[in-house]
Amino acid sequence: MKAVIFDLDGTLLNTLEDVASAINYARKAYDGEIVSLQDTRRYIGNGLFKELMRSFEEHGPEIDPEEAPIIFCLMMGYYRNHPADYAYPYDGIMELLWTLKEKGIKCAILSNKADDILQDMMDKSFGSFKFDYVIGHRKDFALKPDPRSLYHVLEELGVDKEDVLYVGDSEVDYKTAINAGVKHLIVTYGFRDREILEKLDGVRLVDHVPSFEELIDGYRA
Repeated sequence: MKAVIFDLDGTLLNTLEDVASAINYARKAYDGEIVSLQDTRRYIGNGLFKELMRSFEEHGPEIDPEEAPIIFCLMMGYYRNHPADYAYPYDGIMELLWTLKEKGIKCAILSNKADDILQDMMDKSFGSFKFDYVIGHRKDFALKPDPRSLYHVLEELGVDKEDVLYVGDSEVDYKTAINAGVKHLIVTYGFRDREILEKLDGVRLVDHVPSFEELIDGYRA
């Protein structure tokens, strides 16, 4: 194993309250009811636009499709100013990252979060730890589970897919790894319930922040 590529939300960071705050900021502008953290947890993983639209589909009010981009701009304007007011690394994540660094294993982030927001979050969220490569959603790549952004990360890291473990917390992450042909490990402490994840064919699950040894075991499986 030469590199580990991580998802962000629900894998490295608990960002739930920040995402919910941004969704609800936009919803309040359209007299929408506040959506709960539990609902927001189900939405995360497919990009912020889809997350926002799903909140309107489930909780109303009904909106004109032509207004969707305007509502999304409201949300993103807020989120760009408040991307990590409440976000924090899960217990054990920083220790794991530093261990990987000490072992000479490259670390990267591949997220469906907008790239400019992701980049702005790095120093506040991870302090002095520097990833070897970080990329969020950009216009030149489709959202995960399309594998092309993962191929791009491999190229930037200078590693082959056979030498990589991808770690995420959702069916989107699982499909991304499968589509790209890389080995995966899916955590269950994030934004998907274990009951949903264990239905995925051949999925490798771990119920806590994995240790370095567990990452190695996942890679060798």
